[in-house]
Amino acid sequence: MKTILTVSMISFMMLFIFGCTKSHKIYDEMMEQGHEQIKQENYEIATDFFKNALNEKKNDEKAAILFQQTQKMTEAKRFFDEGKLDAANKSVEQVVNMKDGSDSLVKNAKQLRKQIADMEAVKKKYAESYEEAKKTFQKERYDESISILESILQQDLSHPFFSDIKHDAETSLSEMRAVKATAVKEAEELARARAEADRAEKKQFVLKAKTVGAAEGYWLTADKAAACHLTNDYLACAVKESDDLFKDQIVEVNWLNEVELELTFADGYKTKLALVEKNVLHTEGERMYRVSKEEANSIYEGHYKLP
Repeated sequence: MKTILTVSMISFMMLFIFGCTKSHKIYDEMMEQGHEQIKQENYEIATDFFKNALNEKKNDEKAAILFQQTQKMTEAKRFFDEGKLDAANKSVEQVVNMKDGSDSLVKNAKQLRKQIADMEAVKKKYAESYEEAKKTFQKERYDESISILESILQQDLSHPFFSDIKHDAETSLSEMRAVKATAVKEAEELARARAEADRAEKKQFVLKAKTVGAAEGYWLTADKAAACHLTNDYLACAVKESDDLFKDQIVEVNWLNEVELELTFADGYKTKLALVEKNVLHTEGERMYRVSKEEANSIYEGHYKLP
């Protein structure tokens, strides 16, 4: 009976030792595979291996730390890929600060932390450029502001972290282009209107150059000693109590400005007149006032009449 019990005990011990040996082998394999996946940056797969290692070796501190560390690294990568860099940074810090974990994992976490910092710096630069574009746009420097936004959008903004600045830049660029198009159209319309006004003014000036315009009519000196009749074709004048009446043919009218004109007569003689007011005409040495035909001829007392 005692011999049977001894054999049974020995058999049980051999099975236990065999089981433990097998369990340790699986544990070692799981740990080894976990480290290998860390090297390949397959952190989620590495987490599963370390979890299996814990299943084989309960309460193993090393496996537990690596399990938690790879979990946090997986979490950091997920947040990073989603563009949630603040949350990613927090998970990265937990990976770095874990004691007795994977040195490779800590190294990778630090690299990710630097990548996050670099992206944040780049985004800050883009944001500053975006604000500058808005300021220049408010100053109506449309081409400059549009150029700034186009430069931002030419960068690689595919990462979700840049989605907000990309959306803002695209929206603002579309709005700015529309405003610029309207401004250009208005400027073109204004230019056309001004050109048309210039053409009309030149046309009016040419027309005026062929006529004496508002200077046409009967004119009387202040002392009523002489009167004249000015038309587009001639200038006729006479002096009171005199038989001298002259009528000179006008061959050219040249407006020097809005009020001053130069008359050229058939004999080549030229004279300048200035219509300084509607009813006041300055001749060379005389100041004359607009009158009716009757008033002009009344000073001659029937001796003759201006044509």
